[in-house]
Amino acid sequence: LQLSALSPDNEFSRQERLAAAIGFLSDPDSKTRLDATLLVRAYRLTPAECTLAQELLTGDSIEKISKRLGLSPNTLKTQLKAIFAKTDTNRQAQLVKLLTAFAMPT
Repeated sequence: LQLSALSPDNEFSRQERLAAAIGFLSDPDSKTRLDATLLVRAYRLTPAECTLAQELLTGDSIEKISKRLGLSPNTLKTQLKAIFAKTDTNRQAQLVKLLTAFAMPT
């Protein structure tokens, strides 16, 4: 279970119903993968951005992902900002929600 805080002005809140967090439930034994070709066609993500998008689905922090990929956290944060701009998302929770629609079981 991955929980992410939401800002008060998120797209999940409706009138008096304030959504404060979003949860993503996944089976850790069930691996998923993103179709990089589809992400490139839909959002013009670079190969490096596709790799980061795939890693974000693990629920790990940018710091953990940076160690795994051998890249600096600042590099990944720059890539994440580019992904936000290309996918018209503003937060990691929004992005993960979008990416799960593209995820396929392996």
